[in-house]
Amino acid sequence: MSLAIKTMSLLFFFCVLTLHASAGRYDELAAWARQDSDDYAQLVAQLNRARNGHEVALAMMENVRRQRNTMKTLLQFVRAHPDLRNAAQLGLDKEGQVVWRQEHPDRLSLPGEVLSIEREITRRMSAADAKAAAPMANIFRKYREDPDVSRAGEQLGKMWTENRQRLLQAMR
Repeated sequence: MSLAIKTMSLLFFFCVLTLHASAGRYDELAAWARQDSDDYAQLVAQLNRARNGHEVALAMMENVRRQRNTMKTLLQFVRAHPDLRNAAQLGLDKEGQVVWRQEHPDRLSLPGEVLSIEREITRRMSAADAKAAAPMANIFRKYREDPDVSRAGEQLGKMWTENRQRLLQAMR
């Protein structure tokens, strides 16, 4: 899976939480998920409007900035809700989840509510990828040789690595 598609998948991953966040306890998570969903929609719109590699790169870099803010908010939520510290799948990419399972094999069981949210997220994420992945992959394929897009892609990868490390640290 390409970095761009992985990024889009993870962005959408969180927007689904809005649909299942219960009142009170998960209000912060619901607000965060709405913001993350809006960020994803903004990235898609910016990429679809991009007329050249420079504009694609600008959209990617803006997404890096937004995702750093989104991760900061998620980290605050995880710290405030220790019961979700075992729910690595709520914010980690696939690589981070593998690390989590290896380092914490005893912390893999989750409350039923979280498991239900996870199943719904997975279902909706797969549906969203089916719609957005091909058009976005075409955009990235078209501009893959553009130096601005390459640099933005490197920054995106660096941001996801940092986010993974920060979330793994917060969930210890």
